[in-house]
Amino acid sequence: MRILHVGPRPDVGEGSGVDVASWPLISAQVDRGAQVAVLAMGKGDPRSHAEAARCGVRLQVADPRRLLPGARGVATLLDGLRPDVVHLHSVFLPAHALLAGGCRARGIAYVVTPHGGLNLFRGRRKKEAYGALVEKPYLRRAACVFALTERERDLLDRWLGGRLGRCVVLPNPLPSAPAAAPWAPPAQAALIYVGRYDVQKKGLDRFVDLAARLPEVSVHAFGSATGSERAAFSALVRRGLPGNLTLNAPVYGTRKRAVVAAASLYVHLARNEGFGMSIVEAMQLGVPVAVAEECDLAEQIKAQDLGLVLPPSTEQAADVIRRALADRSQLAHWSRRGQKWVRQELDADRLAGVTLAAYDSVLAAPSRCLRRAADLLPDATAHRFRRSSEC
Repeated sequence: MRILHVGPRPDVGEGSGVDVASWPLISAQVDRGAQVAVLAMGKGDPRSHAEAARCGVRLQVADPRRLLPGARGVATLLDGLRPDVVHLHSVFLPAHALLAGGCRARGIAYVVTPHGGLNLFRGRRKKEAYGALVEKPYLRRAACVFALTERERDLLDRWLGGRLGRCVVLPNPLPSAPAAAPWAPPAQAALIYVGRYDVQKKGLDRFVDLAARLPEVSVHAFGSATGSERAAFSALVRRGLPGNLTLNAPVYGTRKRAVVAAASLYVHLARNEGFGMSIVEAMQLGVPVAVAEECDLAEQIKAQDLGLVLPPSTEQAADVIRRALADRSQLAHWSRRGQKWVRQELDADRLAGVTLAAYDSVLAAPSRCLRRAADLLPDATAHRFRRSSEC
C-alpha cells in the first residue's frame, strides 16, 4: 500500500505537536511494510531529510504557492507519487482542500486527522466563514476522519451538522521511552508545565495564579512565547510573578524527560487542548498529571482514574492540588495507572494497525468506484448517479 501523509514535518526535536504526534505512527506504518511518503509544506531542511531517510520515508517538500487553484502543483505531486491513500493532517489549510480535490478527480481515497484543529479559539469569524465555504465540504467527503478523542468526534459531528461520515477515534501514539528509574515524588513538592507560553489558550495566566496560591510549592514552566503570543506573555510578566515560580527556556529530548520526571505533578491548565502531547509524555514517565476540564483528555483521565481533573477556579484547584501532594499513595496510584494506560493505548504499532485496517476498508469499499464515476459525469447526471449509488 502506498500512503502519502500531508502536513507533518520530520520530528527533529523541535517540531509542533502535530509533528511529534504523527511521526511515531508514520514510522510504525513503515515497519508494517507500507510504502510511505510525506509531503511537507515550506522549505527543506537537511535534518528533516536525514530523519525521513532514517525512518524509511520519502520526503517531498512543496511550496504552498504551487498548490494554488489553477497551478500544476497538485496534479504533478499526485501523479508523480501515485498514492493509494492520502492522509491529511490538520485543518484550515487551503493546500489540503486543494489536494483533496485533486484526489477526488483521480479516484484516490483521502482521510483526515484534524489534530484538535477545529477549536475556534482564535480567528473565529474567519475560520467559520472559510470552514463553511471550503473546510466542511471536503471533510464531509473524506473516506474517513480520525478523531483524537470521543469529545473531538462529537465536536466534528456537530460542526458538520450531523453529516460526519466514517470516523475512527485514534489517539496520538507515543514512541517507546528510554528505560528510566521508576518515578518517585521528590522531597520538595514541585509542579511542572512544559509548552508554549500562550497566556490565553494554554492558560499560562492560570498557572501563574495557581503558583501564587501555593507558595510552599516549587513551580516551574519550560517554554517560550512566539509570534502573537509575545504581547500577552510580556504583559503577564510585567504584572509580576510569584517568588516560587521560575520561567525557563524550552527543553527537548533527554533534558525534557529529566525535568518532567523530577516533578511531583505535571500541571496543564489550557483553556482549549485537543490532546496535549506533554500530558501523555508525563504519564509515560510515570509522573501524575493534573489537567483542566477544558482539555479533551480530561474525560478519559477522570473516567479511568488516570490523574487529577481540576476545578475551573484556581483557588479551588490549589486546594485540590495541596491535598493531592500530601497523599503520596494517591500520587503513586495515578503514576502506575497513567503509565499503564499510555503503554496499552498509545502504542504506535497498535495504532498503525488501526490506521492500516481503516485504509484497507476504504480501498475495499465498492462505492468508491461509483463515486469516482459520478465525479466525471455532468452535474445533473452525476446527481442522479450519486443518488442511485448511495448505500
